[in-house]
Amino acid sequence: MPNRLHFDISEWLVLDGTEAELPLTASLVQKIMQYHLLPANEIREALGHPVFVRSGWRPVWWEHLKDRDGDSQHCYKSKGATDLSIEATSGKPYKPKDMWLKFFRLLKETDYTRIAYYPDLRFFHCDYKTEERKYYISWQGWELSDYKTLADLVGANKNQNEGHSM
Repeated sequence: MPNRLHFDISEWLVLDGTEAELPLTASLVQKIMQYHLLPANEIREALGHPVFVRSGWRPVWWEHLKDRDGDSQHCYKSKGATDLSIEATSGKPYKPKDMWLKFFRLLKETDYTRIAYYPDLRFFHCDYKTEERKYYISWQGWELSDYKTLADLVGANKNQNEGHSM
């Protein structure tokens, strides 16, 4: 068990930079805690560095406002999804490559079954949609990958503007 909680559940309720002012159900709170907040907290403890929630729960109506179908894992119809980073924003990268690789290795140790890396935005999307663990790279859509290829890309800490060989 970690020494302390480094997160607040409200970090999973951010919509376009403003906290959602919606009533939370006990089921939603339980899913966020069990499947996302506690695993992220363990990663934060092991990494010894802040981890930022880029996106967590998004209500179906919000997805519809963004012209999406509302079937996103972020809607928490099942166990939900979270987008995590070791950078607060997607601006110019400044974290050392080895820290990104350690972050990815720690994500690999979680129960997440899908881990997708967004190199241009420098975050990982993590969810439980598949039965078996799958890795993806998202340049302009998800491409199935494997652990080694993704680890090499994460370790290189490159984005599409710097070129890639996918």
